[in-house]
Amino acid sequence: MKKIKFFNGISATFALAAVALATTFTSCEKEEFNVNFEPNPAKVVFTPNVIDAETGSSVTATVNIEGVEGLEIVSKKTDKSLDAGEVTITATANGISGSVKVSYPAVAAGQIVSISPVIFLSADLEFVPEEGSAVNVGEPKVRYGNAIAGEGTLDHAGKVWNTNRNDFVTSFDASWNLTDTAVKGGATSKALVNIPAVINVQNEGKETLKVGAWCMYNAKYTIQPANLKYKVTSKVSGETTEVLYYNPIYTVTVVADQMAIPGHEHAFGHGHGHGDNPNAGGGISLAD
Repeated sequence: MKKIKFFNGISATFALAAVALATTFTSCEKEEFNVNFEPNPAKVVFTPNVIDAETGSSVTATVNIEGVEGLEIVSKKTDKSLDAGEVTITATANGISGSVKVSYPAVAAGQIVSISPVIFLSADLEFVPEEGSAVNVGEPKVRYGNAIAGEGTLDHAGKVWNTNRNDFVTSFDASWNLTDTAVKGGATSKALVNIPAVINVQNEGKETLKVGAWCMYNAKYTIQPANLKYKVTSKVSGETTEVLYYNPIYTVTVVADQMAIPGHEHAFGHGHGHGDNPNAGGGISLAD
């Protein structure tokens, strides 16, 4: 009798364990455990550089800029990508206006493209960007964020990565603030010799990016130079010339670069359905 009772007890234990296990799996399904996270919608942002053509100095902070609400375009498509397009941005100060038509590329979901067009303002000269005036030149430069070796990071494949060592999607801020000089090229007629030879340009921004569970990650910045072409006309003599400015930071494409933490490939790219990890990391600025 004792033997029979013993086996009955074992059977009851297994039955309870099976019910508990089934309940656990059902609970996970309801909470959407291990589901792929959705990337942010694609976005294009603009950092116009408005230049006083008489002095060559930036007056961006003191002018009125119109043409794009919030100076950004965000995808509204279901796949969160953004089609290529163009916008016209206008700057006005003291009754003087200048405009530039800016073409932007198709952007994939999760990516941000930051464009830094240049607008000239002058009482004596009219700067008109020519059609297709921004032409990419040279190879883009790739740089990574400032992940610093230490707690919470991983040294892998010759780079230092931040890590997300849990079952939650996490988010982080990627910021960039690039400044450089745009140099004039091309011939200038004698009547238009006062066109600035060198101007200061800036491309800056800050965006929140997402990465999956059990991953090592960093912000990846791809910097593409471009030649900007303008037709310049004297408002006094009517004389016209064409000039180019080489902008070394014209476009910055920002994306989260991520890969599985070695040994956690099975969990990489997923996240708990309750949302972002409350212990999300801090910002990652463009490395110097």
